[in-house]
Amino acid sequence: MRFWEDGEGRLYTDEQLLRHIAHYGSLGAALAYGDIRLVSESPQLSRARPGERPRLADYLEEA
Repeated sequence: MRFWEDGEGRLYTDEQLLRHIAHYGSLGAALAYGDIRLVSESPQLSRARPGERPRLADYLEEA
């Protein structure tokens, strides 16, 4: 399971993140509200560059 954090410190599960994006109608609109960063995930799924926490936009670019 992954956990995401917005700029105000709120945590989201994957399901909650999808609801957040749907609330704004698109990924672009949700990102305009504020970026969300990946806080934790299974080590085998990590897409982070060394020393960085990936942003939602970075994670979805590689998907």
